Amino acid sequence: MLFWDRWVRRRRTLAGITLIAIGAVVDGVLCLLSAGVLLLIADLLYLAARSVWRSPRRPAR
Repeated sequence: MLFWDRWVRRRRTLAGITLIAIGAVVDGVLCLLSAGVLLLIADLLYLAARSVWRSPRRPAR
């Protein structure tokens, strides 16, 4: 029975460490994803502003 208790404790410890590692990876991926989305939005705004500023002006009649 003592062997079983140690085995279970080790498995719980490994499971806890694994969950922490997976959580850190997922959190990092979410952080990178949100940064990527912000960069995409900034790029789209830049392209829209550039197209507005570079559009040919029609002379007033």
